[in-house]
Amino acid sequence: MSYYVGSRNEQNQKHGYGKYMFETGELYVGNWVNDQQFGEGEMYYPSGSWYKGSFKNDLRDGKGKYHWNDGKEYDGDWLRGNQHGEGSMIYPSGDKYVGSWVNANRNGYGYYVWGDLRTYSGTWVEGKQTGFGTMTYPSGAHYTGSWKDSLRGGGNGIYTWPEGHTYSGRLIHLLTYSLTYSLI
Repeated sequence: MSYYVGSRNEQNQKHGYGKYMFETGELYVGNWVNDQQFGEGEMYYPSGSWYKGSFKNDLRDGKGKYHWNDGKEYDGDWLRGNQHGEGSMIYPSGDKYVGSWVNANRNGYGYYVWGDLRTYSGTWVEGKQTGFGTMTYPSGAHYTGSWKDSLRGGGNGIYTWPEGHTYSGRLIHLLTYSLTYSLI
């Protein structure tokens, strides 16, 4: 059963500050405008996940932080319920991404650090490294150049080994997680 405790307007709609328990077990605490979550608020989910931030028309919209019950956490911009704009995501594995988001995907420029200390700084398209970027490895090796679908290559790049040797030119099918390479 759902229930509401808080302010109402002349039409008896939730309006102003209030708390609403949904039939599904979610709890919203925050501002309302004409029966819609609007402005600052907090949403708590039965799974243990929660969101604190801005709402518009019952959706996360503006600045906010979402914490999933598995430990993943996003802090940044939201638009119509999705991560959209600038934000950071920390994953349960220890990985971290800071950069641009479009419709809940890494999209645009961003910086990613893996738990094994690999780093990538560059462009993303629909959650994949695509375009131009630099990957640095814990060994000291690094690659700067073209990426497509999170794979190195498909264009020009420079790969530098830890000892300082370099290859500059067109790379094809150079896997992200391997130092195996094909050169043309």
